[in-house]
Amino acid sequence: MSGNILPLPSAPEPRGTAIVPAATPALPAYYGTTTPPPPSGTSQFQRYLAAIGRFKWLILVATLLGATIGLIASRFVDPEYEVVAKIWIDNNGSPIDQTRSGPAQANELLPSAAWRQLFVSGRVQDEVVRRLSLYLQPDNPRDSVYFRGFQLAGRFSPGDYELSVGSDGRSFRLMQNDQTVADQGVVGDSVGRPMGLLWRPDPRLLTAGRSVRFAIVPPREAAAQLTRRLTPDLTENFLTLRLTGTDPVLAAATLNTWVDQFVIVANELKRQKLVYYANVQKEQLLNSEQAMREAELARQRFKVQTITEPSEQTAVAPGLLETQGTVQTAYFQKRMQLVELGNGRRTLERLVGEARAGNISESSLIQLGSLTSTVPAAVSLKNTLDMYFRLMAELKANREVFTDEAPVIIDINQRLNTIRRTTIPQEAGQLLAALRAQETELNRQIGAAQSELRGIPQRSMEEQRLNRDVDVNDALYRQLQQQAAVADLAALSATPDVSILDSAVAPLRPSTNTTPQIMLIAILGSLGLAIVIALLVDRVDNRFRYPEQAKNELGLDLLGAVPVLTSARKGRQDPEEAAQVVESFRLVRLNIRHAIEGAGPVMLTVSSPQAADGKSLVASNLALSFAEAGYRTLLIDGDIRRGALHSAFGISQKPGLADYLLGQAERKDVLCATSHPNLTVVPCGRRSKQGPELLASAQMEGMLTAMRATHEVIIVDSPPLSAGIDPYALATATEHLIIVLRAGKTNMKLAQAKIAVLDRLPVHVVGTVLNAITTKGIYEYYAYDYGYAADDEEESVPQLAAGVEDEEERR
Repeated sequence: MSGNILPLPSAPEPRGTAIVPAATPALPAYYGTTTPPPPSGTSQFQRYLAAIGRFKWLILVATLLGATIGLIASRFVDPEYEVVAKIWIDNNGSPIDQTRSGPAQANELLPSAAWRQLFVSGRVQDEVVRRLSLYLQPDNPRDSVYFRGFQLAGRFSPGDYELSVGSDGRSFRLMQNDQTVADQGVVGDSVGRPMGLLWRPDPRLLTAGRSVRFAIVPPREAAAQLTRRLTPDLTENFLTLRLTGTDPVLAAATLNTWVDQFVIVANELKRQKLVYYANVQKEQLLNSEQAMREAELARQRFKVQTITEPSEQTAVAPGLLETQGTVQTAYFQKRMQLVELGNGRRTLERLVGEARAGNISESSLIQLGSLTSTVPAAVSLKNTLDMYFRLMAELKANREVFTDEAPVIIDINQRLNTIRRTTIPQEAGQLLAALRAQETELNRQIGAAQSELRGIPQRSMEEQRLNRDVDVNDALYRQLQQQAAVADLAALSATPDVSILDSAVAPLRPSTNTTPQIMLIAILGSLGLAIVIALLVDRVDNRFRYPEQAKNELGLDLLGAVPVLTSARKGRQDPEEAAQVVESFRLVRLNIRHAIEGAGPVMLTVSSPQAADGKSLVASNLALSFAEAGYRTLLIDGDIRRGALHSAFGISQKPGLADYLLGQAERKDVLCATSHPNLTVVPCGRRSKQGPELLASAQMEGMLTAMRATHEVIIVDSPPLSAGIDPYALATATEHLIIVLRAGKTNMKLAQAKIAVLDRLPVHVVGTVLNAITTKGIYEYYAYDYGYAADDEEESVPQLAAGVEDEEERR
């Protein structure tokens, strides 16, 4: 039931009519038309809000269902607890700090950024997983008592397992991945050994029919799961570790074991690093010592080889103030000696030549005597010359006494001639040969001395190089010896880089309670899903919902919108709502009056795409609106199949339109007066199968032509467009058609198909009237201001009742 009204007289009427104030005098055509037509467009946002409002109960139920599901799901999600531990880290720098004063100290093992990586390394995590058996994950935490002493072999098979005890309580069977039998035997024996499980559960716990499900994951995978629950935070020298878990006691034990293992591994790595560093220092020290000894041996061999060779150094004899001559001095002395020897040799060669020629003079003999005094090898020649000069002196002395013929004088002369001619040349020749041999030897010695002098710089440089090698290796050896001692002392006195400040303690309250989040997610998710479904349903909905559909999808101009009378549905009457309906029909009347051009009365047919759209309500109320405006109005019930206007106006169904068209009644007999003086109604008459042919006959056109002379407005209420050709025949006869669309009910696909037929007929579709709208939301602009109803002061509040539309809905 729509709850719309029919503005009928105030006198009591039959059931099914609407009681309204008494008829008012005829008003000008523009009365009540100062309000412009409402807007025809609708924003997408408004359309979304309208769809949400239409499906509000669905959205509410879906939201409540989602909240219920979220509440149930929260029961299966355990709250999480967070445990915290803190470690202090000594950050100093290099492995060995040798710039410190005092005993050698070992600095930090790792740079600050690497401590977090060490904490989550396999060296630390694997031991934690092994000690706490985190690779073992029972389906039920209460089954942990069955796994006391559980261990894994070196090679094992991960997967899901189920241990079930037979009904006799004696045998067991171990299934892997619910498919294959991994092991079976007698209760009390080891379980799962072929799969690498070192497990012997207490037989007292394995009762008959007992089943235990668990999973074995690789330790590295268990470590990765553990890492995802850890949040490390390194700030300066403090490493704060936060671990979350559903079991606070297990989480605290896990983090404490993890921290302890971390400290142990860090200290072991540091000690290993220091020992390795000390061993490297010792190895380098041994290599340096060997290199130093080889350098010393090389220098020693060089000195032994060159000890007999001259050098640039000048040896100082003990106790002497002067130094001995160097090899350079001896060399140049020999050179001077060679020059003197050469001069003497050449002089001697000249004198020997004179002596052998027998014409040597006294001056030459004197020169020869002086030469013999400088040559050590000329002793014999010197003695001969001394004898010669003594004989000459003796001869001179004897001549003063004796004459030349004296035997003494003759003997002396003979001896002098023998010495001059024989002895002196012979001994001078011998001396010359000796000088030549001495000169040759001296040249040889000088040549050898030159070679030795040329090798002195090379030997000196080689000696200096060897001395440098010895000095460098000695200095390196001393330095490495000191570093090796420092490294040994650091390894012996190593202090830990890390220490535990705060251990993890099991919290009493969870850190995060996921129930509110789950509830919020469930509510928001279900709400969003319901809204999306509502919008999708709205998109695929074929029913008429929004005013712009009339123009955009059907091509119809909007003549007006008739609001639904909610107060009448609730069994009470609201004069303001009744005024809203009255004003809506006044707007429709005005738009129709100006939409139909030309002289003569207004003739139009009112129809709708399907039944129960409210066409009869619109036709009757529109006729009353014209009548109240002072127009002589004729309302014809053209629905001779199921017409019911006679019930609404309290008149007899027969005779009516069908009787007149069949020739069984006169025209004046079918014109029924109503309580309104300007309104005449023609009922549908008797039901007839020939209805469609009668409506399209010449009698129908003749009746309309005759009524034009006596009435200013002729409105025909036709069957719906989906009923057959009846509405098309009536629209062709009146030449004008109004289509009624009911919000939330009219099928748009059906309306498009039926309206498309009108394109081939000589019918002017004036527009559409929207029926049963709710004056809020997307239709809020189609309402009128409350408090502006055009009522007389003496008039009582109108009584509202069910109207024509109730009859349509019942049919």
